[in-house]
Amino acid sequence: MPRLAYFLPLLVLLLSSLCISPVELLTIKGIKHEERVEKAVNDVLVVQGVTTIPNPPILTDQSFELYINLANLDETRTIRGVKVQVFDPSVFKLSGSSTKIVDILPLGEKVVDFSLR
Repeated sequence: MPRLAYFLPLLVLLLSSLCISPVELLTIKGIKHEERVEKAVNDVLVVQGVTTIPNPPILTDQSFELYINLANLDETRTIRGVKVQVFDPSVFKLSGSSTKIVDILPLGEKVVDFSLR
């Protein structure tokens, strides 16, 4: 009996001093630990350029074309219903609608044009 009194604390000390982290101890018992890493979402729709023909300077009595180049950077999904709107064209007037709605295929580009005078 006295041997057991010395042996039991020694056994507890030995088991508690093992180099096992609590996560490993939980994994041993069947509880899995998963670490989630969330990645930031990059821009999927980008404006690659805005150009006019003729090139600036454009006088108030001249008409010109405004081209907006949009790109879809997603590899799998089509972007549907992209609304492109010209607001506050200053002293110029739009010929036609000020809003255009387009769809852009995966890794595709779309040029939206507006006529102003």
